[in-house]
Amino acid sequence: MKIFGNHKHLIAALAMSACLTVFLGACNASGQSIPTTTTSSLPNVPIQNIPGQLNADLVHSPVGTVDLNWDAESHNLKVKVSARGLAPNSTHPEHIHAGTCASNPMGAIVYSLNPLVADAHGVGTSETTIAKVEHGIAEKGWYVNIHNGPTLNTAEEANPIACANIEKKGEDGSQVHVTLSGTMAPDQSAHGQTQLRIEGNKIIVKMTISGLAPKSAHIAHIHAGSCASQGPVVYPLALVTADAKGNATVSTTITVANIKNFISAQLYINVHEAGTMSGMSKQQGFDPIACGDISYHA
Repeated sequence: MKIFGNHKHLIAALAMSACLTVFLGACNASGQSIPTTTTSSLPNVPIQNIPGQLNADLVHSPVGTVDLNWDAESHNLKVKVSARGLAPNSTHPEHIHAGTCASNPMGAIVYSLNPLVADAHGVGTSETTIAKVEHGIAEKGWYVNIHNGPTLNTAEEANPIACANIEKKGEDGSQVHVTLSGTMAPDQSAHGQTQLRIEGNKIIVKMTISGLAPKSAHIAHIHAGSCASQGPVVYPLALVTADAKGNATVSTTITVANIKNFISAQLYINVHEAGTMSGMSKQQGFDPIACGDISYHA
């Protein structure tokens, strides 16, 4: 089976679970190696007495910015889009639309932008120069959509995964800087909280999420790296299943070979669009709809 983003560790993590019940409950992944990026400052005490707590704020993904610069002499409009938290090695169509991020259906395309192409860590930048923009940046009524991609051939691919309303500010108005946020598309404003409780050599991962499509299902993992620079899967988590209101609460028990190494490692949680392993092989299914860096608080 192909795993999108060339994440070979996903297959290894699933194989070491000894059963596929990870998506239904607990799973032992103690054979995994966790990259340690910092030196733990924890006291030399038994693991059951380690103080503090672990948590991760889950926010919509991807995040980023859009910069527009209009030249009054040449009438060229330069648009730069920077985003992180994309599916690794993915390609995303993007446009300037008429209307706002709240427009339903999406507004007409005013200008097409060059595709946003992510690297192996899910970070992408695109730059587009649009000629003959005679009247400059619109006072209002433009917005930028990043689509799931890699094409616009299906509704799932066309879904906007990040959006920014373009608004001129200040006297000049030839330069605009805006921040990308979630969209009206299903699952594209997901957010929540994850708490990780240490019990002996086990960690209880409790995830609470809102803003999902009603009755939808989503694969989730603990990865090495960060939301800003994604890495391979370290531990699979239980399947996230939303109720009729788009809310979900799910717990997973994982066994850790070395709790202190886990605490001092750089790890993050991804919740993906797909609810099946076959869906994960596609860019639009791998899409990380919510992400949170795991942090330790003594």
